[in-house]
Amino acid sequence: MSYQSSQLTEDESTNRRLLQEANKSLKTVQAELTVKKIYKTMEYEKMMKILYERRRDVVAGFSVQKSKETQEDEPIKCDDNDLKKPQINNKGVPFFWIRALSAVSLFLSYNTVEEDLVALSYLNDIKITTLIPSFDMKSLTIKMGKELTFSFDKNPYFTNDHFTIRMIYRANENGERLSSTGRIKVITKGIDWKVNLLEINSSSFFNVFIQELVNEEDYEILDSVFDNFNTKAIQYFYQFN
Repeated sequence: MSYQSSQLTEDESTNRRLLQEANKSLKTVQAELTVKKIYKTMEYEKMMKILYERRRDVVAGFSVQKSKETQEDEPIKCDDNDLKKPQINNKGVPFFWIRALSAVSLFLSYNTVEEDLVALSYLNDIKITTLIPSFDMKSLTIKMGKELTFSFDKNPYFTNDHFTIRMIYRANENGERLSSTGRIKVITKGIDWKVNLLEINSSSFFNVFIQELVNEEDYEILDSVFDNFNTKAIQYFYQFN
């Protein structure tokens, strides 16, 4: 009886090992399929690029210019009076991005004041790019994420023409984000302030562009807001009342 029990235990151990190997193989294949889907998404983004650029031109008012001038060719003039009483940017489609971001409740997560909204009225584009994924055979997880670039017209608050952040996380073989793995890496090196919005409002949305102030909560907020945001921005704009 003892021998049979021992033999059964050895068989069970072998079967469990084989089952684990089979499970690892299944997860590996599923992860490979997930990675292929991500590459398909990247191809789709390239195909949509010209349409996103057309949207940017309309929103920023570039489409009504007589020539292919850039923002630097025809800067917005900001004199001392502007700094005392900053003017809202009314070029193109005013408040397009503010309305779109409001529709997905971004500003409910931040204590947004008038100065924040005036600064964001100079936001002329949000570019979202899927990052190249990588599969870790040891942990059976996929490192993936997206890059967000916020482009601005010249304005009374800062000299930066864009801010870029990367949202990186680890996912299981199905592409589902694993909890507490998300992090935000700020690519832009600081904000060159003319008028420091963080001194006016310590809870400003612009905290997101300062690496040392970014936390897991910020990641959760941005991840929910910018999921499929690129394709639905115009829809969100019309949705917000």
